Amino acid sequence: MPEPEGSENGDASGAPDPVADLEGLTRPIRSFHADHPVYFWMSLLASLAAVLVAGAWLWPEQVVDQFLWKHFWGPTETDARQVASATRNGVQATTSYTLLSELVYGVILAGALVSIYQHLFKKRGIRVDATFIASLLPYVFFGPLARAMEDASVFCTDATLSACDPGVFAYLFISPIIYMVTAAAVITHLLLAHASRDLGRSRQTQVVGAWLGVQAAAYAFVYYAMRDQFVIMLSPWTVLGLGAAGLGLYLLVRSRGGSHLHSALAGWGVPMTGIPIVLVGEWIRSGQELAAEGASRVGWLVFENQGQAMRVLDKATPEILLTTALLTVAVLVLVAGIAYLLEGRFKEAGYFLVPLNLGLIAAHMVDAWATFAAICSRAAGTVCSGAAFLGLDIPPYSEKHPVSEVFLGFLDGWGFPMMKLLLVVAIVILVDRAQYEDEEDPDLIGLVKLAVLVLGLGPGLRNAVRVAMGL
Repeated sequence: MPEPEGSENGDASGAPDPVADLEGLTRPIRSFHADHPVYFWMSLLASLAAVLVAGAWLWPEQVVDQFLWKHFWGPTETDARQVASATRNGVQATTSYTLLSELVYGVILAGALVSIYQHLFKKRGIRVDATFIASLLPYVFFGPLARAMEDASVFCTDATLSACDPGVFAYLFISPIIYMVTAAAVITHLLLAHASRDLGRSRQTQVVGAWLGVQAAAYAFVYYAMRDQFVIMLSPWTVLGLGAAGLGLYLLVRSRGGSHLHSALAGWGVPMTGIPIVLVGEWIRSGQELAAEGASRVGWLVFENQGQAMRVLDKATPEILLTTALLTVAVLVLVAGIAYLLEGRFKEAGYFLVPLNLGLIAAHMVDAWATFAAICSRAAGTVCSGAAFLGLDIPPYSEKHPVSEVFLGFLDGWGFPMMKLLLVVAIVILVDRAQYEDEEDPDLIGLVKLAVLVLGLGPGLRNAVRVAMGL
């Protein structure tokens, strides 16, 4: 029976439905994205580039200086040259993020996650579970460690700790570009591992070994052809040894029942992560030796006089690595203990007995404690006294993220680790409720958790390593 005109459930009045109209307008775009994701992103980037070029031609001061330079390229350039600020046409840019740049990078991250989820994981049936995330840990560590190497002037052609003449690779290792580079490596390795999934076991091992050989050969080419673009590089033989360690890890994980995809991802990530780990270890080791005997160099940097080198050595605080680890473990024990006691009364408490969720908390507590110690140093003029409380003698550092800086001003700095803990606890509850109660796709939930893990461990590990090296 027809609905009477003007009834609540009917639409006989002919009034437009804005939701339906919007879906109709966006359907061609969504279909194009679903069918041709690569062309979609290429078209989107080309369109944005065209808009920026047109805007730069029509309004150069507003688009180039006030927008691109101030919020995006300026911070990257100052970071690459390791200076506090730089000016272009009277517009100053610093190494810190701005609210606008953080918003733009957040939107890019969200869009990339959705596209990767739809076109990489769902179409190929790749599960984003705890085992998959564990296989990505070498890449999670690579980003912040490589970023710390940029802070240590590794990618400069000529450098001190106060200035850098950046080499051609320097800009690839600055946030957030370094995380895009890491994501590109992960996607490449994931596609290669997935493509070789149906081969025999011996052929799969050959694929893994061959790709590790390609990595070592590429490094050797850069070492011999572009050595002048770096202050220091490890010997190609060292990198070849790291590749052998990666193959050993692959064989070990496979022998214990691991899948080819997970084992290959972990093995291929070993050389990437091993290079900065070796360099960090060499810096700290040489620093401890030089502090005892006195010298005009620290690690791979040579200074004009011994006093400059000793000032860097005095800043180096390797103890922050152990302190951060112990405090993080203490928080995990506290959270897990409370969850165990409350599990029978609140079902959400059980979420915090899941190892992956505890890993998310650990990642953000690494960031919380490292930042609390470094930013809240005992130096005069800082807003809090985290380093003094922890018994660490750390020079003052500055915070790049404006939101974090606000919380560092609360409760003599304790507001920041408290905020980080409450935030990640809330995220775990919301995400796991979406999975178990609203029955959201567990792979999408896993991808969100992976992003949360990276956003916590990335800046936290970089901060801790920088302080440990005295940078």
